[in-house]
Formats: sequence, C-alpha cells, structure tokens
Amino acid sequence: MSHPSLPIAIIGLSFSCGIIVQEKIAQPPSFAAVGLFFCLMFIGHVLRWRKLFFGTTIGAFVLLGMLRFSPVALKEASKSEQIEVVVHQALNTNSFGHQYILKSQTDNERLLLQTPLNHPLTVGDRMLVQAVLVPLAKPKNPIDFDFKTYMMRKGVARKIIPTTDGYIKLPPKQGIRRWAHLIQQALINQLQQLPLKQESKALVMALVLGEKSDLSEERIEQYQRAGAMHLLAISGLHIGIILLLLRALVSPLKRLRFGAIISAVLPILLLWCFAFVTGASPSVIRAVTMFSFLQIGLSLKRNDVRMQHLWSSFIVLLFIHPRFIFDVGFQLSYAAVLGIVWVLPHWQKLFQGQSRLVQKITSLFGLGLIAQLAVLPLSLYYFHQFPFLFWLSNLLLVPLVGLVIGVGISCLVISYVPSLYGLLPIADWILYHFLVLVAWIAQWEQFFVEHIPFREIDAIGLGLVVMMLFYFVQHPSKPKALLLGMLSLLFHVQLKLDIVQPPKILVAHLYQNSMLVSSQQHILHVFYGKKSSKVVDMAQLFTQHYGLDSIQYHPVEHAYKGVFVVDSLGEYKQVGKQATVVLRQSPKVHLEDLIDKLAPKLIIADGSNYPSFIKRWKKTCDAQGISFHATAERGAYPLN
Repeated sequence: MSHPSLPIAIIGLSFSCGIIVQEKIAQPPSFAAVGLFFCLMFIGHVLRWRKLFFGTTIGAFVLLGMLRFSPVALKEASKSEQIEVVVHQALNTNSFGHQYILKSQTDNERLLLQTPLNHPLTVGDRMLVQAVLVPLAKPKNPIDFDFKTYMMRKGVARKIIPTTDGYIKLPPKQGIRRWAHLIQQALINQLQQLPLKQESKALVMALVLGEKSDLSEERIEQYQRAGAMHLLAISGLHIGIILLLLRALVSPLKRLRFGAIISAVLPILLLWCFAFVTGASPSVIRAVTMFSFLQIGLSLKRNDVRMQHLWSSFIVLLFIHPRFIFDVGFQLSYAAVLGIVWVLPHWQKLFQGQSRLVQKITSLFGLGLIAQLAVLPLSLYYFHQFPFLFWLSNLLLVPLVGLVIGVGISCLVISYVPSLYGLLPIADWILYHFLVLVAWIAQWEQFFVEHIPFREIDAIGLGLVVMMLFYFVQHPSKPKALLLGMLSLLFHVQLKLDIVQPPKILVAHLYQNSMLVSSQQHILHVFYGKKSSKVVDMAQLFTQHYGLDSIQYHPVEHAYKGVFVVDSLGEYKQVGKQATVVLRQSPKVHLEDLIDKLAPKLIIADGSNYPSFIKRWKKTCDAQGISFHATAERGAYPLN
C-alpha cells in the first residue's frame, strides 16, 4: 500500500525537476504542451488508466516547473550611466565589506553591489548612482567557488561598479522587508549596549537575530569541527525548536473554549513575528513557512497529514520563488525535516516499553542520526567534509540550543528593562559555557574529515541508498534488504570510477604567484613560485576535485614536456623550439625575438605578471598570429 503523501510528493519532485531542467536548457515549453499533458492526466484519472495518469502527472508538473522558472539573461558590460536602484536584499558581510542585491528601477534587473565595512545600507534604501554594469566573472580555476553561477541562481548576472564616490540619496522604498530589517538593526544596537561579553553578544546575534558578522573565524571553525555549523544559522532547526517551545507554552489554552483552534493558530502567528524580528531573510521565511504547514499537520495529530503538509509547503514555496530549489539551505532543511517526519516515528517504536529516560535519549540520538543521514549526500557534495562527532553535538548541543535561544530572547527583553540587569551575569554564564562545550567537542580534530572527493553522481547514488534505507526501516522485508545491498554495492563501485580526468599539466591562476599542477599515478605534483598557504589550500582542493591520493611540492622548473617557462631572468637563448611558453614574474624580454627563437603556438601569462606587460604581450601575439592566454582574464589553462 502506497503512503498517503506519495501523490503530493511526486507532484513536488516533478515540479522541482522541471525548474532544474529549465535552468540547464533555458527553453520554456509552450502553454499548449502543458495544457495537453493536463488534459491527458484528467482523461487518465476519469478512465482510471493508472499508467497514463501517473506518467502524464509527472510530465505535466515537470513542464509546469519549466514554465514557472525563467533563467536570468546574460548581458554585456554597459557604459557609465546614472541608474536608480533600490536595496532589495542584504547578503553576507565579510572582512572585505557588505554585499547587497539591488533592483534597477528602470527594468527590474537585479544587480550585485559591494560596499566597504564603514558604508552599510538598509533594505529599501533608494539612490541614484553613476556606475557601469559589469558581468560577473567566471571562476579562474576549476576548483574555485563558482560565484557567477551562485549569483545567477539568485537572479543576478551583473554587478554595479560606481564610477564616482558619492550618490544621490532618494526617499526610501517602504515595505515589510525594510521594516523587518530596521527592527533587526534596532535590536542589534540595543543588544550591543548590554554589559555582556562580546562573544556572548555575538552568539545571541547569530542564534536569535540571524547576524553572524561578529563571530570570530576561530569560533566558526570550532562549530564546523564539532559538526554544529547548522546551529549558527537561523534555519529549520531553530524554527523547529521555537515551535516546540511555543507549543508547550500555549498547550494550557486547549482547556478554553475554542482552545484547540487558538493553540493551533497562535504558534504560527508568533513564528511569523519572530521571522520579522530577525530581518525576514529568505532562509527564515522559508523555514517559518515550512513549520507553519507542519504545525497544521501536528495540530491534526496524524503522521500522514504532517508529511502531506510538509510537501505542500515545499510546492508553495517553489511556486512563489522557484529559485529556492538551488539554495543549499532550502535543500538541507527539507531533506532533514522530511527524513525526520518519515523515519523518526518508526525509530521510536523500536524502544517502546523502555524507561522514559531511555526513550528520551534514544529519540534524541535517532533525531540526530536520521537528520545527518538525510542531509549526508548534500553535505558531502557541497562541503566535502564530515564531522564524526555529529552524534555528540546532537546529544549535548541541540538540547541546549532551546535554552540558549530562550536566554538570548530574555537578554533582548532585559535590554529594555535596566532594573533587570542583575540577571545578565547568569545569562552570560550560560552563553559562555555553551561556547566552552562547543570548543571541547571541536578539539578532537582527528574526528573531522575534510577534502572528501564527492561528485554530483556520487550524491545521487548515496541519496538513493539513504532513501532505500529509510524505506527499509519503515517496513523491513527481505526484498528491500536485497535492494538496499545492491544499491550500496553499486554506489561503492561508482566511487571508484574516474569521471573527472586530471590534465597532464594545468597552468593555474594565482594572484602575484605561479602554480602549475600535474598528476601521475594518483599523485598531484604542484610546481610553485612561492610556497604560500594559498598554494597549499589550492593543492588540497585540486586533490579533492580530481580524487587524487597525495601531494608533492616542487619549485617551478623551466622545462616540462612541450612546455617552457620563462621567468624574471628572461633566459631562453639556448632553448630549441617549444609548442607552449609560459611567462611568469614579468620577464623583461623582447617577445618578438622570443617568438622567432622558440616558435610557440601558444603563449600563456600567469597571475604573477604585471597587467601592463600582459596588455603589451597580447598586442604582440595578435600581430604575430600567436594564440595568447592570460590567466588573470580567462582563468587557468589545461594542457593535454
């Protein structure tokens, strides 16, 4: 017998697949094709032709997903012009400055703006800027984070670069998002006035107000090693904990007239109030929407209804904001919550009849284990790391997060009541010892594995294994056990397949440095100009990307197979003809003479050269009909 939530799950998965397909092919289907599939689906339903109905349902919602999503159009760089823009969304703040998504008021194009740390903006700020619009750059190396694709999936294809220092400030655009952002900033300023340790304030701002910029890099690394990074971002976990606290607080209201309705609706209203207090960021809105639907399912006290409402929230969110499907937080939140709602009740049945304490501990352990398994394919694919102490974090830290959130909210309330400042030392003690506990778990670095090679095909394979495992736990049987074993075997065979072949030699791009990489017998050979920490980090990422076993470092040499390197000394007189020449450290050579002597077919200038030299060399190569590649402009070059 199929699960009652299977039909809506098929609709949700088909719709999301349509969005993903449309992002790849950028060819929207016709309305006639969508209508035809829905007509066939209706005919299959009326005539009870199950195969026709099943197939056309999938097809109809795949096409509907494709129709709903519009990939952002690529545009060329513009000339300097005056543009009226509005701050649409605040992105991350890092050591380089603030990042914002702006909306052009002429054509609604989304633009990326980066401002210095001393120049923050507020959502809704409106201004006239004299600027040029420049397409976002592709990653320079195959192992670099693809920031261009990341931003295009947010609807941004160009960044705005002001050509003058100032801008004309216009009356702000009022709206709910601006009010939420202003409330969040007011609460942050209020919190900063409290006599708490700076680390305690940073923890409260991260867990309660969604502001992580004050957390030190050391603290963030501790959370990563402890397997508790998800605790720092206001996500499904936080909203779920707050929902549990709210349900406990309103449970006495059930005794009143209409108490069942009030206790069902009030937590949802309070969750949305919390969303606006934290700035109404997209991640918080997603989590609150998901748990609002889940609260309705919980109020109806039926497990199958909970799953149906969870899938309903998934479809509603994607229909309103199709780009959410590409958001890592969205994927992780739904994977974890769907896994928990699906499997946890069956896990808890295994320990029925045990003492209350055993049931509580096993439920907590099962909660963490199921959530970790549900997100494992995604976390390995996106982050390439695995904390083996995740179970310890879930047993020790997750139960305390509710207490820490409660303390954080109390601190915000106390900030408006100076007479209660005497309670702050207690709050400070709780927050400090929570951080100590995180640091204690994080000190076991040997249990934190980094740079795990894991490809998209690996994530799909492991995802199928995890789903089959959950299906087996729900209703164990020998055929399911056999299928689970076969999928696991195929997954392990797949891991051994080399899909991404490393190049024989790759001239990497590294600012003010040189780096060439090659591989032999699953060993990465790194040739460097200066062995910096950046070289070591990139070498580890290359090893991860190509699935290699170890790294060997060497200074850059002059000659490789078919490649000759000319450095700052400019020595090439005694060398014969070379197919490829790499220029590094801005050698003061007469390029026409070098071309006559070495007769190269390709000249590569790496990231250690001056831009003026690169510009001059390019002109010479164009005049001589020689291919020229500058890594600073076009990225790394693989030589095969």
